[in-house]
Amino acid sequence: MIAVFPLLYFAVLVVIGLARRKAAESEEAFFLAGRSGSALLLTGSLVATMFGSFGVMGVSGLAYKMGLVAGWYHWVGTIGLVVLGAWALGRVDMEGAFTLPEVLGRRFGRAVRIVSAALIAFAWISIIAAQLIAAGKILGFLGEHGGWWSATGARNFLTVCVGTVFVVYTAVGGQFSILRTDFFQAGAIIAALVMLVASALLANPAPLRGLDPEFLAFPFNDAMPFSRWLILLLTFGVPFLVGPDFYSRILSGRDAAAGRRAILSAAALMIPIVFLIVLGGVLGRALFGDGVADGETVLLQLGLATASPVWCGLLIAALLAAIMSSADTCLLTISTLVSRDLLDEIGLRPRSEARTILRARLIIVFVGALAVVLALATQDIARALYNCYKIYSPAVLVPFLGLLVFPARRFRHATGLAAIALGGSTAILSLMLPDVKSLAWLAFVLPTVPLAIDLFLGAPKTPDTPTVMP
Repeated sequence: MIAVFPLLYFAVLVVIGLARRKAAESEEAFFLAGRSGSALLLTGSLVATMFGSFGVMGVSGLAYKMGLVAGWYHWVGTIGLVVLGAWALGRVDMEGAFTLPEVLGRRFGRAVRIVSAALIAFAWISIIAAQLIAAGKILGFLGEHGGWWSATGARNFLTVCVGTVFVVYTAVGGQFSILRTDFFQAGAIIAALVMLVASALLANPAPLRGLDPEFLAFPFNDAMPFSRWLILLLTFGVPFLVGPDFYSRILSGRDAAAGRRAILSAAALMIPIVFLIVLGGVLGRALFGDGVADGETVLLQLGLATASPVWCGLLIAALLAAIMSSADTCLLTISTLVSRDLLDEIGLRPRSEARTILRARLIIVFVGALAVVLALATQDIARALYNCYKIYSPAVLVPFLGLLVFPARRFRHATGLAAIALGGSTAILSLMLPDVKSLAWLAFVLPTVPLAIDLFLGAPKTPDTPTVMP
């Protein structure tokens, strides 16, 4: 019974992808759904995208270990979304753009567009791998407790199966299929979390009694001091302000107002959804103590212990929905970046639009295969996401803030390149030398130096690229 729901879910995804194939035969249709998304559709897709493997399984696992403060791993994203929707979108020229690197390139030059696209494409493979890791854990858990496969022996095979499913429907249907599957996936995620928490509370009406008060401390505790919260804000909050996935949603909207409403609506929904996820992790701690070996499966353990087989099957399907909705978005984002910001910009544009779409689909297949290989090499969801954001955030934040704070400024090519290089290289060094805490801060500080020098020297006499303000 439990296994039926995930199998049906996979079948529905493939059918939706096949159904939208003919609608995705132009670049704008394939990459941005013809810029036809309503605010409601975009909101559902944003919510589904935000709550991928880390947003659900990773954060609940951290809550199982740290308590309520684990919610900050996602709540800092609310801050980023509010800044994006309430302020940043009104100061960025996105008219006719397809990607975030294209927006950066309009102000910092073609080289920054190419380099930032390459950085994002490389980093976002880790995010896809994290989704596959989580999917393997979920289906391994299903196999172990469903009696049809052992979790250890089947995990790699199941990971490959999941990767195949989301690669197929993304490659076939493009952004059209993603927006429509994400909308229903968002509803499934929310319904499953409400059901899980309700069943856990019904099974044990006073679950938090006797729990270590440190687990209920908020907004900070020993595991989350204020200094760590600041680093978290910069590392996990920044991607919500300058995340390429969010811009792909905004640019898929029918107009700027639809994108802005979707961003602010998603920010508001994030607060209660994260609370449900964190509460699930804390309830798992109260029920199981330290008996859960892999904290990232605590929601699955909680569902198995407190919910009926039908509800547990729906929970597993919803968790897979959360994973797939992030994976498909990241996969299409990479395909768009590689197609338009890398290959086209270096002169490798196909002769026809049909060939462009074919190339994009082949990129999706290739990147999906790389992500599967990476997922098979590691099983730590949180670490995969952390390493990705730790490099991306400092490399892209400062140039982006430069064009927000100085909306009419023309920057030199070298300025953007230097900022990206300083931020990214310092972040990589901080990962190699984790004991040197100052490197994490320097990764955000050093990129401001080339911007300050550029401002001191004054605007370039000849603009690197034309600037069109909204």
